[in-house]
Amino acid sequence: MTESSIRIVWVIFLLLSVISAVSLIGYFAYRARIKTSNKNGFSNFLVDTEKERIRINIHIKEVWTQPSFIKKVNFAHNKWRKLDDFLSLLDNKSKAMFISAIKNKELVGINTIIAHNKKSFVNTKVNITINSFENNLVYFTLNWIENDAREDRVFESININTDYLLDRSSEYLAYCFILNIKEIGNVNNFVSLFKLNCVKKKMYNIKVFLDWNKLFFVVPFSKIMEKRASQYIKNFAKWSLLYKHLFIKSFCFKHTLLIKREVNTYQTLFDYIKANNFILTDNCFLTDKIYEDISFLTFKEKYEYVLSEINNSYSVDLKKINIFNFEDKKFKINLMRTDLKFDVLNIKSDFELSSLDLYKNLYLNVFNNPDEFQLNGKLLFINDFIFNLIENKKIENCLLNFKSFQPIISANSEKSIFRAKKKIEIIQKNNANVGVGLKISKINNDLISLINSWIKIIWVDKSFVDKLNNPEVLLYISMIYRKARQYNILIFFEGLDIKNYRKVLQTDDLELYYTKQSI
Repeated sequence: MTESSIRIVWVIFLLLSVISAVSLIGYFAYRARIKTSNKNGFSNFLVDTEKERIRINIHIKEVWTQPSFIKKVNFAHNKWRKLDDFLSLLDNKSKAMFISAIKNKELVGINTIIAHNKKSFVNTKVNITINSFENNLVYFTLNWIENDAREDRVFESININTDYLLDRSSEYLAYCFILNIKEIGNVNNFVSLFKLNCVKKKMYNIKVFLDWNKLFFVVPFSKIMEKRASQYIKNFAKWSLLYKHLFIKSFCFKHTLLIKREVNTYQTLFDYIKANNFILTDNCFLTDKIYEDISFLTFKEKYEYVLSEINNSYSVDLKKINIFNFEDKKFKINLMRTDLKFDVLNIKSDFELSSLDLYKNLYLNVFNNPDEFQLNGKLLFINDFIFNLIENKKIENCLLNFKSFQPIISANSEKSIFRAKKKIEIIQKNNANVGVGLKISKINNDLISLINSWIKIIWVDKSFVDKLNNPEVLLYISMIYRKARQYNILIFFEGLDIKNYRKVLQTDDLELYYTKQSI
């Protein structure tokens, strides 16, 4: 063979190698696309009850958009299939419910789980929603999401009863997160962030406790040896570094820290950790020696004094606020200065103070005992994440029986305000005229969209009023005005320089008020 022939063969070999490699890459990319694109989704189906057949109600060009279990029936290209072939995918209970609903023309939802095979950990959670009937046709939607059954074994259901932590017979290691109070509504998502890693490490049977902004991952020695439990805790510490924006502090401890302790001691300890300049390094391990620290004992003494004040006296300091309308007519209102109750604790940060259980409990006490606090004629600012903890019946009682009492909800997140909105709307079903106030301190278009008849007052915070020289802020004020006109809402400007902004803000068709100083 000549040298030129060898070169030609070599070139052909290289070309074939490249083509083979590209083909393999394309094949695996295709497989990956199929695998990822059908893990969750929905499809609309049409059933012909007369001919006992079924098909997908839209033209599906791509087979991989179907869940894997549906492919057994092959609904591609809008083909009719036997109804029995589809029903064979369901368990007996779901099948019976589906047949009954079709027969009786009932609009129902059916939930089931479809296992892929006996050896696989993966199953598919399916929801079938029957939407409508038209002669012999039935329209329904099928939603699906693939689920690794091992993930369900990682954590037990979140428990809000923390008695286990204090029980004398409990033995465990725990990892605690002090959650960012603005992220409390996302706690289920936060827990889910750890599931995949736990499956990889074969970490199962972990108890989860949630006590407001305290989240505990608890590894019981009855199910996991202590040495292995220690590794679980180290993993939580390492993995949580990616999610530091969701919590303020984290630490681990053994059962000896809490068992045989009273509930008040438990609350005092965790409020001390939240509020104190207590440095918690990564992987910090707390022991019961903390109860002997001078700084803790000093805090505990002050804390017990405030706790006694909250539990035994039904009063808070009042500050008389001068309110003016835009014609400069003056009237007064009493502001409930709840923050002064906590001055003895010497906590300078409002954010830290609002994260304390002690702080939260004062507000719960106000709504639990409205007669004792004599709420008429009083103004109370309350954070949305605390307002959402109060039972609807107690909110309703205060709004109906103390008509001049005005709670103003401070907005921290749209999700939390949305929950507050829903609470008031439930009360309004029987009492249409009740409502609350909303405090606005920054531009937030999503927040504006939530304002309707559940709001009676909009309180524009001093920090926002100070930016009225910004055209963007004035545009946002015009959006507030539009809502106020639509729903007959009063607007209060805190710390307004009326001489400079009267002409800019004044309008004849709204009730506008202001305070001269920051409150």
